[in-house]
Amino acid sequence: MVKVLSKTGQEKFIKVRIWNETVSNLTLMALGSSAPEILLSIIETIGNNFELGDIGPATIVGSAAFNMFFIIGYCVMVIPKNKIKRLKHVNVFILTAIWSIFAYLWMYIIISVISPKVIEIWEALLTLMFFPITVITAYMVDVNICTKMIKRTYIPARRNTNLIVIGAEQKSSHPVEDELKSIDESNSSVPRIESRKSCQVSKNTQSGMECSQGEYSSIYQQYIKIIKKIKVENPNISNEELESEAELVVMKGGPKSRAFYRIQATRKLTAGGEILKKDKMPSHSKILELEKRQTLKNEESILLSKIQQIFFCPTQYSILENAGFVTLNVCRSGGDLDRKVYVEFKTVDGTAKGGDDYIDTEGEIIFEKGEKIKTINISIVDDDIFEIDENFYTKLFNPRIKCNNILQQNNDFIIQKGLDIATIDILDDDHGGVFEFESDEMKIFESKPIVKIIVKRFHGARGKVGVKYKTIEGTSRGQGKDYDDVTDEIIFDDNEITKTIKINIIDNETYEKDDYFFIELYDVKNYNEDIEILNEEAKRIHELGKPTIGKVDKIKIHITEDLNLKKTIDTIVENTNISSALSTSTWKEQFVEAMAIATEEDQPPKFIDYLLYVLSFFWKFLFAFVPPTCIFQGWACFVVSIIVIGILTAFIGDLATAFGCTVGIDNGVVAISFVALGTSLPDMYASKFAAINDPYADMSIGNVTGSNAVNVFLGIGISWLIASVYHSANSESFIVEAGSLAFSVTIFCMMAFIAVVILLIRRHKKIGGELGGPTVIKYITGAFLISLWGIYIILSTLEIYCYIPGF
Repeated sequence: MVKVLSKTGQEKFIKVRIWNETVSNLTLMALGSSAPEILLSIIETIGNNFELGDIGPATIVGSAAFNMFFIIGYCVMVIPKNKIKRLKHVNVFILTAIWSIFAYLWMYIIISVISPKVIEIWEALLTLMFFPITVITAYMVDVNICTKMIKRTYIPARRNTNLIVIGAEQKSSHPVEDELKSIDESNSSVPRIESRKSCQVSKNTQSGMECSQGEYSSIYQQYIKIIKKIKVENPNISNEELESEAELVVMKGGPKSRAFYRIQATRKLTAGGEILKKDKMPSHSKILELEKRQTLKNEESILLSKIQQIFFCPTQYSILENAGFVTLNVCRSGGDLDRKVYVEFKTVDGTAKGGDDYIDTEGEIIFEKGEKIKTINISIVDDDIFEIDENFYTKLFNPRIKCNNILQQNNDFIIQKGLDIATIDILDDDHGGVFEFESDEMKIFESKPIVKIIVKRFHGARGKVGVKYKTIEGTSRGQGKDYDDVTDEIIFDDNEITKTIKINIIDNETYEKDDYFFIELYDVKNYNEDIEILNEEAKRIHELGKPTIGKVDKIKIHITEDLNLKKTIDTIVENTNISSALSTSTWKEQFVEAMAIATEEDQPPKFIDYLLYVLSFFWKFLFAFVPPTCIFQGWACFVVSIIVIGILTAFIGDLATAFGCTVGIDNGVVAISFVALGTSLPDMYASKFAAINDPYADMSIGNVTGSNAVNVFLGIGISWLIASVYHSANSESFIVEAGSLAFSVTIFCMMAFIAVVILLIRRHKKIGGELGGPTVIKYITGAFLISLWGIYIILSTLEIYCYIPGF
């Protein structure tokens, strides 16, 4: 949980699952995506009586070569024309590249230099320990710990793009088109709340993180722009659809983890469709909740539909003293409208008194069959005496129906509470009027383009009167910044008792806005003053009845954010977690998804979709038995998946060996080519999607070097540690012949160094970045890197078959 402090100091908590991106990619991501290579090495070693196998180590080296040369070369070329992608964290890339090359050099050193052909326990253990050392040093470089310590300003904080959700994750002159264009230009990228660098460690909060609202303001502005764009494109969209659409846009535009692109690539290869799409089914728990709400709503509607309610519509009336009478409306709804209903009514004194100000009235109204509305007329008494405005009431009671010619009450016919009394205000017509606002404060939404403020005329409505008004700045600024300044006059005609002031409000798209300005009434003008009055008594009455400004002459207008907008943004902040798009709640969901053919939105399946579906169905169906991600926060899914992958890897190792024997190819060649290609194919598509969709090159090529290092330190380190301990316990030595492995490692290291240098040279301003760039240079670079992989395969194969000497 992260505590966010608003501008007013109010605290609120936002749930954020925080991981450093570099750490997550080198740990859980590497363990998950590279599990086949790592497990193959371990299982083969154990299954080979704790002796070195031909497939496992060679697959790790071959996979590293494919990743470093083929995938990076491919990513360089897939970038659209004249576009460039750069590494954002080049220091991390250089460090992991050094560790990657060192990892394979270390293999050669322990095999051929330190203790030739023998792997000792400490060597294997040190190989394994290089894994956490790699992670720690990469983290230190990522957050610039050394620099901060030297400057003595180190604060444990996360970098701007290094907070992620683990597991996937976050025209024409037409006015609408012009507005969409302006929104698009300002909405080129969508940041995620998890990717802010704002939070400082705090021991005083339950979250351990404390942030000011200002740290999140730019994110909220982006979300508001997205919502506005959707509303412009779909003016009649409901709030629920708006939230869903906005969440989809935010998740598509936000930063993605390497895991997201890996999963997306796998889904594409198995006809699984897009991760993020409009028609993605909600989780089973959400479906149950929606069904429950709908059932309650239906039951309530059925219950209300059986009962007929009788009420005033409306319940508030204002009438001039000289109007003669007031007409009240009585309505009924629901129940059996074909029944004849009798309802009694009577007037009740308020400040107005029956006989003096109105005529006492009571009686009975009768709703005939099918009638929904009846009226009551009450006479008003007019006089020439100045009085304050007064009121009285009319009450409905005793609804009855006729059964066997006898009137009696029935529970299916009731007077609706709260609407059973009508209030009638009698406005004196002998005074020019007292002018004031209905209240001294008013709250409006910033998204409302025009605010309407009612000015009322009390204690009389005689003559034509003008009232001047003006806007006064508070925390809100006029001159078109927050609202349009106005200085004007409203005109009340004779017997007119209300007028409306309209002020234009500027929508600045501010989250949690709470500013204010004032509107003041400051002068009245009686347009009948030029009338010559000769009678002294009439003149006295005229002077007493002059219009004036009342006590509520100033109103404070609070401008706040739209509550629906705020709710939508808060929902986006809470729910725009890409892991939620990947999560499942039940096994049923997983089996349904495994059996479905998913395609691009609004596109029918193609032949290739059906082919991929048939080829992958067995594996999708098999992994549908893995526990859903909602169990133990995804750990059950992770552990069981690794176990299943391990079992399948054992079969793959045996199949690779059998394949080599069948076609007469050495196991080493099978490992560095076919097996390495198979285990790395999802990574290639993941890197392709990342290269095209991510704004930087880190997700596509920045993780290749780190993954290669982790493969050696975990895959080789664990398997060789197990084997060396086993042989040591039996007073034997773990023998590892240098042979082809040492040759492959040496060739790889030299070529990897060349590849890294080429990528760094491409950062020069003439090219601009590691990926893409000028068309000719882009294809030359890509072709050269891919050719390095081909050269590596050819040289390693020639060495294995003894056409060229090894080490």
